[in-house]
Amino acid sequence: MKRVGFFIVILSFLLSGCYLIPETTPTAMVETAEAIATDTLAPTSAATSTITNTATVTQTSTKTLTPTNTLTPTKTSTPTKTSTPTQTLTPTQTRTPLPYTLQMDAPLYIGNFAHTDAGCDWMGVAGQVFGADGTPQINLVLVVKGKIGLTSIDLAGVSGIPAADVYGPGGYEIQLADAAGATSGSLTIQVLDLNGNALSEAYAFDTFADCEKNLVVINFIAQQD
Repeated sequence: MKRVGFFIVILSFLLSGCYLIPETTPTAMVETAEAIATDTLAPTSAATSTITNTATVTQTSTKTLTPTNTLTPTKTSTPTKTSTPTQTLTPTQTRTPLPYTLQMDAPLYIGNFAHTDAGCDWMGVAGQVFGADGTPQINLVLVVKGKIGLTSIDLAGVSGIPAADVYGPGGYEIQLADAAGATSGSLTIQVLDLNGNALSEAYAFDTFADCEKNLVVINFIAQQD
């Protein structure tokens, strides 16, 4: 800085025409001025060092890494539990009881006393039908269905007919075969009215190949209201 100031002062005197310094040749003055300018403008080693350091800092600047996007997992909704509908029970139809049922101790198995001339060459079912008050019932149809061996049976008798009086009032009789034979649950008997409407359940019964049991006695009685 002092050299620059000195140079400026010299130039001021030169321009003003004052010569306070010893006279020098123009060549010497020019050389002196160039030397001063060269010395003044020449970059110092410190400046060079500073520029070099700055360049180093610029070159070694670190690169900022941009973080990659992190995928956020979507939340999976838990399905709600579907309730299973409860089964609705259909009420069963209440069946109206039929009016006639088996009398106590039926059936009974005895020998054929109504057809003594046939003896063991006969097998049948017979009996009586009573009202709820014990009154014998007439004009009711008794039906026997099923099989005896390989023979299909579908026979009927009517209560209260004269031919069945031997069994008592309201009696009926149905011949099943011309010989005693054994069956097991293959025959049923049921009470109907004259129009074919059921008045009792169809009850199964057995038969025996025994001359002392070739008559099956089955009585029916109406149930109390």
